[in-house]
Amino acid sequence: MKMHDDGGIATPNNEGHRSNGGATHYRAYGITIASEIDLPELPRAPAGAGSVADLTIRLGTVDASDAAPAAAGSRFWIRGGDACHAYKGAGAFLARAGAEIIVDPLPGVAAEVIRLSLLGPVLALALHQRGLFLLHASAVAAPRGTGAIVLAGASGAGKSTAAALLCRNGYALVADDVTALAPSPAGVQVLPGYPQCKLWRDAYEALGYAEEELAPMNPAYDKRALRTASHFCAQPLPLGGICILDVGEQLAYEAVPPQQGFAEVMRNWYGARFGSGLFQALDRELHLRHAAAVAASAPIVRLTRPRLGLADPAFGGRFAAAIARAFAAGRPA
Repeated sequence: MKMHDDGGIATPNNEGHRSNGGATHYRAYGITIASEIDLPELPRAPAGAGSVADLTIRLGTVDASDAAPAAAGSRFWIRGGDACHAYKGAGAFLARAGAEIIVDPLPGVAAEVIRLSLLGPVLALALHQRGLFLLHASAVAAPRGTGAIVLAGASGAGKSTAAALLCRNGYALVADDVTALAPSPAGVQVLPGYPQCKLWRDAYEALGYAEEELAPMNPAYDKRALRTASHFCAQPLPLGGICILDVGEQLAYEAVPPQQGFAEVMRNWYGARFGSGLFQALDRELHLRHAAAVAASAPIVRLTRPRLGLADPAFGGRFAAAIARAFAAGRPA
């Protein structure tokens, strides 16, 4: 046995988290994932997809003893193609070259707590290793085929809430919390994540959902999961725009000047949550080139909304209309 960084004793006996019947194949972010841990949040891979996986997830032993503090409650280290993320109260995870994730849960931890880290920051690390550019953002598909609108902003700005609200007003979810972008000479594609939004109690109650309608997550947080399979876009989409959300006095938006777009993209880079270690270890020239491509490929707007707007039944329609108007004219001059 060994010690996890948060003081828990790690043990290789992880049978309680192992799926019955071997690995199950799922699809998310444009890849096939074979996991021996049940992942009910993810869509199953099509029957004809075969048994070859781009990414495998298995239980094993992870040494997180050298991990340095990162985001609240987590620790992180990176060595070459390996990146370790350990989360207090969950366990340790190792992402290896974008092809494998090893999961080492703490004894007695609930399955949904493991999946919260696994399908959030840990999967994000593997996607980063596969060459994708990640934003700490949600994304929705515009109803008239104008691409994907990315919803970014500081913590508490309402990214997931905005995505859930738009899904009730003609849009479809593309991703929540982790948005993966694939820059190429042909443009920037937004890859579909999986059909779930994570909502705080005040948000899901304002949207009219009862607690029992939503899936449990970490019991330490007053947050639950809204499954959105009926309002989900499973196809990659061109980046149609980036919306920087904020809370203000009224519903309003303004274009972000192109010369400020790069700073907004970097400010919302998902990798920042791992501290400076990930940025120092990556190919910075390629990373900055990808960030510049994202900033230049679509309009960026800043949209404010009133904090209590969700309490108004008509707000959803006004919010969706404001998003549509903000991006209707394409890139601002």
